[in-house]
Amino acid sequence: MNLPKDPCLEFEKIPGYKRKSFIKLLSYIFAACFFICLLFIVIYESVSSYNDFNEQQQDIINYYIDYNKDLTQTAVESVADIIEYQAEEIELEQKRELKERTQGAYQLINSIYNSYKGKLSDNEIQKISVHALKALRFSEGNSGYYFIGTFAGETVLNVVKPEYEGKKHKESKDKKYSNIFTELASIAQAQGEGFHKYDWINPETGKESAKLSYIKVFEPFSWYIGTGIYTDDSKEKSGQKLLKRVAGIKFGKKEDRYLFIYNSKNILISHPDILAVGDDLSKTKNEERKQFFIEQKALLSEKKSGFISYNYMKPTTQTIINKTTYIRKIDYWDWVVCSGIYADDVEHQIAKEKTVLKKKLEEDAFRIAIITVIMSIIAFILLKILFRFFKKDLDLLNEFLQKTAYSNDPLDITKIRYSEFKKQAACANKMLKDKIEAQRELVRQASIDPLTNISNRRNIMYMLEQEWGRAKRYGEFLSIVMFDLDFFKKVNDTYGHAAGDEVLIQIVNVCKNTLRTVDMVGRIGGEEFLLVLPNTVKQKAVIAAERVRKAIENNIIEYGDSHIKITISMGVASISSDLPESIDEFIKKADEYLYKAKNSGRNKVCSNEAEI
Repeated sequence: MNLPKDPCLEFEKIPGYKRKSFIKLLSYIFAACFFICLLFIVIYESVSSYNDFNEQQQDIINYYIDYNKDLTQTAVESVADIIEYQAEEIELEQKRELKERTQGAYQLINSIYNSYKGKLSDNEIQKISVHALKALRFSEGNSGYYFIGTFAGETVLNVVKPEYEGKKHKESKDKKYSNIFTELASIAQAQGEGFHKYDWINPETGKESAKLSYIKVFEPFSWYIGTGIYTDDSKEKSGQKLLKRVAGIKFGKKEDRYLFIYNSKNILISHPDILAVGDDLSKTKNEERKQFFIEQKALLSEKKSGFISYNYMKPTTQTIINKTTYIRKIDYWDWVVCSGIYADDVEHQIAKEKTVLKKKLEEDAFRIAIITVIMSIIAFILLKILFRFFKKDLDLLNEFLQKTAYSNDPLDITKIRYSEFKKQAACANKMLKDKIEAQRELVRQASIDPLTNISNRRNIMYMLEQEWGRAKRYGEFLSIVMFDLDFFKKVNDTYGHAAGDEVLIQIVNVCKNTLRTVDMVGRIGGEEFLLVLPNTVKQKAVIAAERVRKAIENNIIEYGDSHIKITISMGVASISSDLPESIDEFIKKADEYLYKAKNSGRNKVCSNEAEI
């Protein structure tokens, strides 16, 4: 394609002008900058390698400190979570066991009751039931038994304190006993069944222990039946099993790290060194141990877990080393789970990594020198190729910009290699698109009425000319309807011009909703409109016009607090009936019928043979 002479190149005709290639200049500058930068990089790498090495050493130190702290914390937290989970399991198992035993007692009494009901008195059945439960024992040491009370606050069965049987709880001199069974009776009446925690005498030891009971109501006698379990027994046994498991846990890369546990009395209860288990850590003259207890006490007074740092003698070297320990308190057993790391162990790991790092840096320096030479050669070759493609993309952009003045064809971005030029091409295409859209918008604004968003006089007359030509050419029917609003000035005077504008918009909307999609609506004056009805005979045009008139008459327009009702007068003309010689005569006929409608009373449709 031969492009017209680009007017942008007129400057080349200036006397004394010499063509200078920006591409060549840019390539020389780029090459010079590349080699200078490469030289500075090599020098900089040589000078700063030592500083980089020190920074990386600090990163290694921070990494290993954080790594070992995280490892220690994870180990302690994992074991603590297992211990706390076990505590929850113990409580759930105790509750399940109590519920099953109480349910068994309930079923036994219910079976006795159903067997003797109607045969024996309630008093006799109650005695049999009490006797059946009284002899039952369970749990280790036969410490488990059943008890029975009434809603009225009377003890029916109490194995530990049989002297209270048959008496009211309130009559007991033991206020604690009275309060416990009063609470059990309240739970029975309120819930029908449930759990209750309290302290009670353990028949096996003769001492008070923490107890958990479960009761269930037996309604025929207004009893509550229950049994309990001494939670400390299960707690102690489960705790011993957990301590043995913890003592065997090892972690770390060499599995040389361990955990230890002491209780609220400062007794060491778990440690890999069996001989150390049982030591009272608080009774020590060892200053390092005292420092440990001071630090851990301060931490646990504020939160449940965390790190403490102190000096402690390392068993393997018999030297005082700084130690960081993570501790976590377990409330259920009043234990403290711990694990620590000696500073010198971390330092040994860091020293090894420093040696590896130094060797790696030396190897990297040698590689950089070799790569620098190779890259210099490759860069020079690639630079030549790069600017060749660069020039090709730039030529495409210049050609496109030259064509834009007389062509709307977009630039094919796929032909451009580099993203920077693709972006420029995309921007250029967008500018072209915006130009086309702006042109279309100008055309639209020139043909659309801005208030009603329908064709203005110019555009509706153009569309009428097209339909007129088609009707004449193919012998088709064509009808037009001209209408205006009755007493529209009164609307403007009464409600204001803004209300008048809203009325015009609503009238257009009614027309659009009432007419066919092929029918055309245009505003040819202030309140005067023209409808173009393609392929429509006069009779159907009159019917369509009447349909529009009625729809507008029945449409109440709301504006603010006002309700506006409007009517229209319409004139219909058709090619098939009126046979006009020209479009002007065609429009004049419709206008005559419009005035006929207005002069004969308004709010009606008129044509050459019809008045509706």
